This record gives sequence, structure tokens and C-alpha cells, in this order.
Amino acid sequence: MTVFMKIPSGLWVLKQKWNAHAGMMKPGLKMFWSWWYRGSHVVTKQAVTFANPVHGCPTSDNVMVDIDISISFQIGPTENDAYTFVYSLGAHRFDELLYSLTEEAIRGLVHSVRHDQVHDLREEFAVGMKTDLNAKLKSYGVFIQNVKVTNVSLPRALSRTLEETTAFKTRMEEQEKNQENQMRILLNQETQNLRALEKKNDRAIQDLQAESVCAAIIRNKRRTMAEAKAQVLIAEHVSQNENKHKAAEGDKANAVASATTQTVQAKTLPIAELKNLKANFYNVSS
Repeated sequence: MTVFMKIPSGLWVLKQKWNAHAGMMKPGLKMFWSWWYRGSHVVTKQAVTFANPVHGCPTSDNVMVDIDISISFQIGPTENDAYTFVYSLGAHRFDELLYSLTEEAIRGLVHSVRHDQVHDLREEFAVGMKTDLNAKLKSYGVFIQNVKVTNVSLPRALSRTLEETTAFKTRMEEQEKNQENQMRILLNQETQNLRALEKKNDRAIQDLQAESVCAAIIRNKRRTMAEAKAQVLIAEHVSQNENKHKAAEGDKANAVASATTQTVQAKTLPIAELKNLKANFYNVSS
């Protein structure tokens, strides 16, 4: 008889009586443990990480790839799952089964893609493998929590070529970006220069239009002044012509009056002389 036994927490502890399963042992201190009872198996309730490197996986274009897989699994979450795992599979056979299932799944997935797609399909590999493993291990009380592709290795020569190709593509992309930036800078500069030139031309046009308006105003002012001056000169000439015409009319009237007077005088002179002769004649006769 064992005086006492301490059962830790966080574990599934399977109990046997006379080498037959007798349930699970609760965590805590067990006193006066009978010899026909024993803890047969201990199964952790925590997640366990399983690492499985798979070497020489051929791709669809026959390139050998090495892939490292990390799998997190848990036994449970029920007591029945722990019992099923222990008595239906066991740790040793589970290790062999998980290795074979993982290798089979990886080789099948890798064989469906080209070598240049392997790196890009890590997440797809992990999701597909997790689904496939859960479907095959659920009946053994095993739950796959996470599958992660930790490393993908191509042959050295091919890997070096791909790295150089990737580096060249990166340099090309950087060069294209630099050229695009330079083109954008040049385009911005040319756009600014064009806008400045357009503004300058607009100002020049506005100045010319203003000068044209000023010239038109000055021309209209000068025309108005010239027309006013011409009207004044015309009025002066008209006035002068009228004065001359009046003077000529006066001279004509004077000339007519003088001529009339002379005519009258010329007509009256012989009569006066005749009277004078008659007077002289009568005087002499007397």
C-alpha cells in the first residue's frame, strides 16, 4: 500500500484496477493508495508541438524541395478523448501515424504546384493539411490546433538563381519606380512652367488690352478735341465769310448809291448849265 500520492493538475491521469481501466484520477493528494490501483497513463491537456521535416518532395516540374512543418495538437478536450487516444492509438503509434500523414499530405500538396509557387502557398499548405489531419485524427481523440510551414528549401543552385532573379526583379521595380518618380517630377516641373508661362501670357494680354483701351480713350479724346477745334475753325471761317459777305454787300450798296448819285448828277448838270446859260443870256440882253 502507498501511503499517499499527489496527482498534478493540467493532466489526464488514467487509473487502472487490477490492470483494467477504472476511470480518471482527480488532481490532488491521494491518501492510503491501495496497491491494486495504479496510474497507468498520463496525458497532458496542454497543446504539444510536433516538428516534422520532409525532404525531397518533388514539385509538378520535378524540383526537389525540403519542407519543415510545425504542428500544434491537443489530446481532448474530454476525458473520453484521452481514453480513446491511450487505448486506441498510443503515443508511439501516434508519432508514427502523424509523421506518415504529414509526409503524405506535404508530398501531395507540393506535387500539385511548381517550384516557384511553393513559397507563395505556405498558408494554403497549412490550411489544407490542418483540415486533412483533423479529419483523420479526430476519431483518436486528437485535435490539430495549428499547422505552420516553418521553412521551404529549394536546391542551392536553383535557390541562388531564384534569389538573383528576385533581386533583379527588385532592382527593376526600384528602377521603374525611380523613373516614374523622375517622370512625375519632370511632369510637375513642366506643368508649373506651363502654368507660369500661361499666367505671364495672360498678364501680357491684359497689359496689351489695357494699353489698347488707353490708346482708344486717348484717340477718342484727341478726335473729340480735333472735331471741337475743327468746329471752332469752321465757325470762325463761316463768321469771317459772313463778315466779308456783309462788307461786300455794303461796298456794293455804297457803289450802287455812288453810281446812282453820279448818274443823277450827270443828268441834272446839263439842265443846270442850260438854266445858267439862259440866265446869262437874259442878263446880257438886258
